[in-house]
Amino acid sequence: MSNTSLANYPTRKQILKHKSLHSSNDLETLKDWKIKQYNNQWKAKLADKKLEAILLLVEAIDPSITHIPWDRWAAQPEKHLLFYNPLTPSIISTLHEIGHLKFGHSELKACAFSVHLFKTVFPDEYNNLKWEGHMLLKK
Repeated sequence: MSNTSLANYPTRKQILKHKSLHSSNDLETLKDWKIKQYNNQWKAKLADKKLEAILLLVEAIDPSITHIPWDRWAAQPEKHLLFYNPLTPSIISTLHEIGHLKFGHSELKACAFSVHLFKTVFPDEYNNLKWEGHMLLKK
């Protein structure tokens, strides 16, 4: 896991300007997951059920990813490990860390991957988020 300083994080403008890095397979996998998991009363699901669904997404995108509970969301690209916080299931955080597993430690590439993919599949939800630095947060 990297110790990237805040100065190394890309800006909103840089992220949105960067080309989308997701594959058509990533896009179709997320669309399919949205139909099966998210559209099925996501907001009413408890955290543990959201986490189960998110881990299904991880496995659908790349079955070789090892996912391990931890106190925060992080990735270790060299070992293909995704660390997740079971108390805060997050689609965008999951996509961001998968971006690190696909593209290494580059924050710009991980952000571009996750933001463009999320924005494409979840346009309404994206519009209900606010930018804080390089992150998308609930308003």
